[in-house]
Amino acid sequence: MRKTNVKPIAIGTITGLVLFCLMQGGVAKDGKQDQLSPLFQSHAPLTLTLNAPFRTIDRYRGDNRHYVAAVLSMSDKDGRELQLALKVRVRGDFRSQRNICVNPPLKLDFKRKSTANTIFAGENKLKLAVQCRSYHSYQQYLLLEYLNYRAYRLLTDESLHVRLATVGYYDSDRKRGLGKIQAFFIEDAGRFAKRMGMQEVHQKKLSPGDYDPARINLVEVFEYFIGNTDWSLIDGHLDEDCCHNIIPLSPKGGGPLIPIPYDFDLTGLVNPGYAQVSDLLPIKNVRQRLYRGFCHDDGVVQATIAKFLAAREAIRALYEKQAGLSGESKRYALRYIDQFYDIIQDQEKLQREIIGKCR
Repeated sequence: MRKTNVKPIAIGTITGLVLFCLMQGGVAKDGKQDQLSPLFQSHAPLTLTLNAPFRTIDRYRGDNRHYVAAVLSMSDKDGRELQLALKVRVRGDFRSQRNICVNPPLKLDFKRKSTANTIFAGENKLKLAVQCRSYHSYQQYLLLEYLNYRAYRLLTDESLHVRLATVGYYDSDRKRGLGKIQAFFIEDAGRFAKRMGMQEVHQKKLSPGDYDPARINLVEVFEYFIGNTDWSLIDGHLDEDCCHNIIPLSPKGGGPLIPIPYDFDLTGLVNPGYAQVSDLLPIKNVRQRLYRGFCHDDGVVQATIAKFLAAREAIRALYEKQAGLSGESKRYALRYIDQFYDIIQDQEKLQREIIGKCR
């Protein structure tokens, strides 16, 4: 994609765009609620128990990942205990490694018939992001990653829903409880695509020109906002289909692709102790922001910046008010967020750190 000379964005223009976004609903609400799974129609945290052979699950972290039988227990709205039979396996790449996470991320496979009249009604396969070690700091990492998903949803409804949960682990191999951990469910990509009238794209490689410019620029600036370099709009990871931590979707009627980002833990806003950055990048740690977006027309960039400015207070409020997030974590997150806004509101910094770094 040809690099363009983008003019500095006038403050008056941004102010007008902010007002336009607010008047036109530019800061997205949770649209299409009537088509959402009951699981994602509330942000109220869930309390669950997962009864599974965790010793067996642990053996299947590598390439040979088998589903094993498990039971998910919860109380219904009347206080009665419900038990859902399902299958569970390890998922993920980096966090599936034993030296990184004691508790790997999981994929849950429900039987749709068994979920009728429960909060999981209609669900089939769901990702569960989990607190991967028992330490308090790992609980904070999990909460911050969860909030990153919700922050993106304040910018666009073309984003995955998440639902927080406290999950008690009971090991059926050893007949004992393993304690409780923080976790969150992530909306299934296939179900999301169907709900939004789109379909998943499976290709080895894509180009920036395959996407809608406004949509990819929103992703690019958001990844910069959270301090994420672990993503790609054009390549997959190793031998996987495109794209790395991005789901490319195609409108069923045709047209430019729409990117849906996910996996927000290896970021400056979370700053986990296990975070690493590529040796190929000119930064030393995830706290350092690096813009990895492509070049776009001036109007595209202006509209993206306007969306972030319109959503600033709502985004800050997410992190400031999250239950369970420590005072230290809140102060760090808000400081990191404010540093981003200092950049996009300063013409020299915006040009130097974002516009001038485009590919």
